[in-house]
Amino acid sequence: MTFVSFEYLVLLLGTFAVYYFLPWRARITLVLVASYVFYAYWEPWYAYLIGFTTLMDYVAALAIHGSEDPRRRRLFLGLSIAANLGLLGYFKYTNFALDTVDMLLGGAGLRIPHMEILLPAGISFYTFQEMSYTIDVYRRRFTPTRDPILFATFVSFFPQLVAGPIERAEHLIPQLAVPRRFRLEQVTSGIGLIFIGLFKKLCLADRLTPFVYTKFQGPAGFDGYELLLSLCAMPVALYLDFGAYTDIARGSGRMLGVEIVKNFDFPFSSKNPGELWQRWHMTLTAWMRDYVFVALPGNPVVSLLVPAALIGLWHGPHWKYVLWGIANGLALGLYVLWRIHGPSRADRRRQRPLRILGTAVFWAYTLLLMALFFCPDVRTALVYWRSLFSERWETFGHPSLTALAAFLALFVVVQLVGRYADWRGWWSRLPGWAQGTAFAVLVYLVVFGAVPVGERFVYYQF
Repeated sequence: MTFVSFEYLVLLLGTFAVYYFLPWRARITLVLVASYVFYAYWEPWYAYLIGFTTLMDYVAALAIHGSEDPRRRRLFLGLSIAANLGLLGYFKYTNFALDTVDMLLGGAGLRIPHMEILLPAGISFYTFQEMSYTIDVYRRRFTPTRDPILFATFVSFFPQLVAGPIERAEHLIPQLAVPRRFRLEQVTSGIGLIFIGLFKKLCLADRLTPFVYTKFQGPAGFDGYELLLSLCAMPVALYLDFGAYTDIARGSGRMLGVEIVKNFDFPFSSKNPGELWQRWHMTLTAWMRDYVFVALPGNPVVSLLVPAALIGLWHGPHWKYVLWGIANGLALGLYVLWRIHGPSRADRRRQRPLRILGTAVFWAYTLLLMALFFCPDVRTALVYWRSLFSERWETFGHPSLTALAAFLALFVVVQLVGRYADWRGWWSRLPGWAQGTAFAVLVYLVVFGAVPVGERFVYYQF
């Protein structure tokens, strides 16, 4: 069941139709049942897996909280983390480990076959969410709930279950723990967010992705101009796809009176690596900062490489993702060193041309790395880079590519305006008829401008 399916529409509207008429206990049980129906619709055994991990972490958190013995607390935390990472490792990284061993033993003439393992949708998201819960309980930052229904709803809350954002217990559980009043403004705002997400997904991302993704699968057949535009356009398509999921998730939660955290903040307006990772997939970056980076001793720049490599590996069981993560970590580390040992803030403000050049270099480096992310392997990425700089621009001026370039330029303008303009205040000051007209246009675009068959959300595979 995906967000762009008729089944999800029935599930969301059916839940919403009775949600506000129920008392709190029945209401939270309804959301839990809807969440398990949503997840089991993919594969019925997914419900058993998430149910097992939920019970395991519910018991572990209570055991950690109920003990004053440091060794006992560490034991239960270690068991929880080991079990969560063990399940994630088995389902997601077993064949990656086998491939790595096979590569190392390739000279010996040995072949290690793949195992037939079906990756549960969204396992990386809810595993990290559960781990943050037990770690926060261990750090005494959060008092665990004794209500198993409430905790199970926190883990499986269907709007953000499969592709995030990665919620924290201190943010989501208090919202689920109290009855939410029906507020028309909140519901209409949620519906608006859902249609914004549908527009991003069905009218933009699903049209853009098929056009540019093929260049990464076989780059040798395209000229340098096509490859350059694809290198710029594919991250935009990924952002629109993942941002669409987040918008629909936040809109669905808002219809039920629950505010889900933001996951993006105009990332393409970033001026440096530090800004980019504070604005792109914000919940994953914050998770790595709070639960990995702070636990690593030693040089802070070196410590950046471990979370960066893990972020890469989190995106997929391939060495190309690890290299992509490390390369981004190196850029972030160099930026941190420059901030520490480079010019003062006052000097940097006076050196505007140098700052503009630095931003251009940063984005050129970041976009070049995206070949690693989107190509099927490192070898294909090398072909992409070589073709990018060696092939002639024979398609320059082609109408479809000109339209793509114009769209990218407009997209960057929207990102910059969205970052610096008070668009929320501007929207709130519009008269009701203008807001209604804008919403009607949005609905029209979604209904009549959507692709016939929507693609699966990219981050479902993570």
